[in-house]
Amino acid sequence: MLGFRNAARAIRRFAPPAALALIGLAGGPLPCGAAADLVILDAAPAADGAPVCRGYRIVQPGSRVGNGDLLEFFSFWDQADTVRADLTLLDDQAPAALLGTYVGDSSVVVGDDLHVWSAYWFAYRLAEANARPDAARIAVPITGSGPAGSTTNEALSLCLSNRPPRHLATAIIGDAARYTLHEGRRLYTVRNGDSLRIETTWSFHSRPFFTTADFSAVDDSFSAARVYYELVDAPAETLQTHALYYELDEAARGPGLAALPLRIHGRDGGCGRDSVTLSLLLDNEPPALPPRLDPLPETATDPALRVSGTGPAGARDILVVLNQTDRFVLPLTQAGDSLVFSGTVTLRPGPNQLVAHARDLVGNRGPGTTARAVQLVPAPVFKHWRILQPDTLSLGAAGAVAVANGQTILVRSEWDSRAPYQVTADFSGLDGAFDPAAVRVTQVEDRVVAVGGTTEVWAGYQIEYTISAANSLPDAAGRIVPVTAFDPSTGYSATTSSLALCLSNRPPRHVATRFLGGPERFVERDGETLFTLRNGGSVYLLTEWATPRPLRTVEADFSAVDEDFIAALARVHHVDSLSTDSTRVYRIFYEFSLDACCAPGQAPYPLPVGITVQDPGCGRAQTIAWVEMDNEGPAGSPLLDAAPPEATAASSVTLSGRAPEGSWTLLAVVDHATADSLTTIEDPLLEADGAFSVSLPLLAGENRITLYGADPVGNRSAPTPTYRLQRIVGARRVTVPKPFHAGDAFSVESAAGLSAAELELYNLEGDLIRRWAFDGGPRLFFSAPWDGRNGRGEPVRQGAYLLRIETRDAAGRGDREVRAVVFQR
Repeated sequence: MLGFRNAARAIRRFAPPAALALIGLAGGPLPCGAAADLVILDAAPAADGAPVCRGYRIVQPGSRVGNGDLLEFFSFWDQADTVRADLTLLDDQAPAALLGTYVGDSSVVVGDDLHVWSAYWFAYRLAEANARPDAARIAVPITGSGPAGSTTNEALSLCLSNRPPRHLATAIIGDAARYTLHEGRRLYTVRNGDSLRIETTWSFHSRPFFTTADFSAVDDSFSAARVYYELVDAPAETLQTHALYYELDEAARGPGLAALPLRIHGRDGGCGRDSVTLSLLLDNEPPALPPRLDPLPETATDPALRVSGTGPAGARDILVVLNQTDRFVLPLTQAGDSLVFSGTVTLRPGPNQLVAHARDLVGNRGPGTTARAVQLVPAPVFKHWRILQPDTLSLGAAGAVAVANGQTILVRSEWDSRAPYQVTADFSGLDGAFDPAAVRVTQVEDRVVAVGGTTEVWAGYQIEYTISAANSLPDAAGRIVPVTAFDPSTGYSATTSSLALCLSNRPPRHVATRFLGGPERFVERDGETLFTLRNGGSVYLLTEWATPRPLRTVEADFSAVDEDFIAALARVHHVDSLSTDSTRVYRIFYEFSLDACCAPGQAPYPLPVGITVQDPGCGRAQTIAWVEMDNEGPAGSPLLDAAPPEATAASSVTLSGRAPEGSWTLLAVVDHATADSLTTIEDPLLEADGAFSVSLPLLAGENRITLYGADPVGNRSAPTPTYRLQRIVGARRVTVPKPFHAGDAFSVESAAGLSAAELELYNLEGDLIRRWAFDGGPRLFFSAPWDGRNGRGEPVRQGAYLLRIETRDAAGRGDREVRAVVFQR
């Protein structure tokens, strides 16, 4: 075996020019591609007689081909007389045995060894109409034939790609303010340590599809394993949006400003691919100047400290670092030619060291400005208050406790327990004759309170004050009583304004409440006059109150009367006063549910209806009106002196009779069936014995009349039978239901009157099924019900029948006709 150097000299001296052209390592250039394009399959010594495929080199277009491409490649062999390639797996129109052209022997150096192999050249242009699907790693068989008919099979790996992926859109998801105009381009700005989210959308035709990103130009320590990919949308079978996440290393690039490329590749399940290149502006250049801070105090009692100043040009915000741990970001705003900031930081007990840095668009931090240390000396901290007197259950407007002149107020005020404090209260906003000396403050026992999983000790101070009887302040809600705690050890104090009381010396006074209804609606029960109501009924009532100003709220509570009571359904309206200008009258309407009252075992009386009013201050008053629920109607049903006629030509009918005992009105319901409408008439009973006479309207066609008795509350008695009355209008008319069901009726009517009528029903074979007739008197209406049976009582089959109608009017004139009948059961 020759050494590498000696082999190179031998090749230059003895090898033909064609061989030298294939030896890249020996210094000769390779035509149609680089030395790396040579794929060596086998370099071991060959056995005698058998062809051996040594390798191949694709000249064009590469390992990825498409329809219409010219495919050229060399195949290198030992001991082969002929070499053929089968391209049918790549192109369905290609020859099964394409013969390679011998182009001479080529010398190839592999490691330190020199080899001389025979080269065969293949060229084939894929058909434009090739129907083979896209696929990767298509094995193109290559067969070498040697002496004595020996053969060896090898394969060339190619990829067919006619429909590669196509990039549609890519966007960086982030703050729009990070886009900067740089050298005429609008670029997204990042810095070392930033996290990126990029969404990219592609169309493709071969699955699986995946994307990759190359951040190596942006991050010197880039690793593909640090890119996280996520499918975020797939609106179509061949359309996907991927999200790419990447966090730049804290030392990704050195300082400075540079536009750097980011390349994203899309690859399908074959060998199709597409790429898109974005440019990022990497900015690792922090602001050069520190911010200027306005002077800060040496001490503070409030943990919330306001910090202000100006920032340098090019800064976006100010980062304040407190005690090297707490961080606060204060925005910069333009004020004239300056960038100013102002915000609050939270101090910790003891000394606090502040350092302020200006930050640019991407968060690069400039040099810091160190402020003087601020000592936090806490003032007393208010915790809680509770009113002990007057009764806090009697709340006024907005939950405020109502107090009046001459009344004593007792309040427990609680503070932190660091030291005994001097506590005072200012009642001047509640009492026009306030005397500070009248306030008595006593320190009481501490209280241990659980707060957020820990316990605190709260110190208690009891405050007592009696409002002056001569107080001239007007009634009003929200009168603030400031309570102040002073710490003698530090000289600091704190005041809370959370204690608010309501002054009410003239609360509303109830004058009268009455229900709207006749005397029949009132009953005496156990010496009490009650108003009667019923389920499903409604009620109006008027309530009058003495108050100099319109009331803020008037509420009625029917919950004791209606189990389904909803406060919003009790509608309240202000009406004119009934007596003087100092009183206000309100009308209340409420409609009871159908199951309002009463539960089993519950007495129907007396039941309270509560009315609560509040004035614009905190004056509050209540009254109760008592009612009885009566859900029992009169016993029995109305009795008619005579039943209404079966038919009439008149537009109304008058009915008379007696309503059942206990009825107050007669309720008549007329269902105009033909016209599909309803008439309800409520007629007062004028006779003590319940006698009535009522006129009811009729419409053309069938009218169904039902009568009820009703008591004063509106409860109905049992109904009368429903009377059916035909109002006849116009000339003779025959009615045949379509379709006809068993129990329906044929009818003939005439406003001029009928002296006789005959109806005969036949089947289509001409057999008589049934016959109906009348003779001997004028009638407006004749009805012939049919039960679906023949004259022998046998049921007939469904189907078509013929109805013959023959009538004669009062003057003796006859009329005949035949109608078709469709009978259905």
